[in-house]
Amino acid sequence: MQNTLEYTAYNGMKFYIVYIKALEKEPEEDSPMMSIVFTTHPEIVAEAKAYAECNDDAVPVGCKDLLVDSVDSITRQLDYITHAVETGDPWYECLKV
Repeated sequence: MQNTLEYTAYNGMKFYIVYIKALEKEPEEDSPMMSIVFTTHPEIVAEAKAYAECNDDAVPVGCKDLLVDSVDSITRQLDYITHAVETGDPWYECLKV
């Protein structure tokens, strides 16, 4: 998985960033937003990247997306998602490993 960003949450769960896309800054925003697509399944990263590139940045199966404004926001939200996966939140069912 060369050139793939990884984040390890507080409980050891690993997230693999499929892509990060900068969005246009709106006048009322302090900083521009970023869309990130991520998964917990390393075996689908290459396929997910190819799918997103061919489908106008659509979110591939087995992945989820976030809107963030900073790296700190990414890590905070991924830690929140880790807790949601641990507690069985159905929205994040596809991230269970």
